[in-house]
Amino acid sequence: MKKLAFLLTAVIITALSSNAFGQSSGTAPAPGAIHNYSVTDHSGSTYAWSVTRGDLITVAVAATLTPATGNSIDIEWADTVTVGTWFYVHVVEDDGSCTNEKVLPVQITASPFYLVLSGATASCYDDNVSITLSGTDPQYNHGDATITYTITPAGVNGASDGYEFNFVTALSKFSSSVGATSSNGTMTGTLVEVDDDQ
Repeated sequence: MKKLAFLLTAVIITALSSNAFGQSSGTAPAPGAIHNYSVTDHSGSTYAWSVTRGDLITVAVAATLTPATGNSIDIEWADTVTVGTWFYVHVVEDDGSCTNEKVLPVQITASPFYLVLSGATASCYDDNVSITLSGTDPQYNHGDATITYTITPAGVNGASDGYEFNFVTALSKFSSSVGATSSNGTMTGTLVEVDDDQ
């Protein structure tokens, strides 16, 4: 059988995750991160939250606010936000007689989280190689090769509640299927979800 050699020196896949960011913070969130923002709760006050970019007026669609009222809010930054972009988190407190607005500048930072993809450096083809001619050029017909890959997370802080990634980009050149995931991972189509940092 002919050997199929793969040179896999450094294949890295960027993962899009909602929580697995080792250096992400409220003022420097990574794409896809969720952070809590809060102000002091004053009895009888109401709070209105929003996120803008640039001019302090244009509403940013790059953030999901949950819930949109109360003195504390979770903001999920879209995984499509561009590193280096400035946003502004606004909260307007209304105590019934006057209002007060606070604004927090936020700059998107790169996530330290990534996945390392490793696999067999050499593997046999599933079928014996047969040779045919196309004109005068030899054509090697070998069928498929089965290769087992291991994906390992890096850059997680040990306190996140998981991450997810999609095989569509990583394996777009291959016909692939997943035979097994670790006990803490689940697979739905090409989406892998892991419920902790491991």
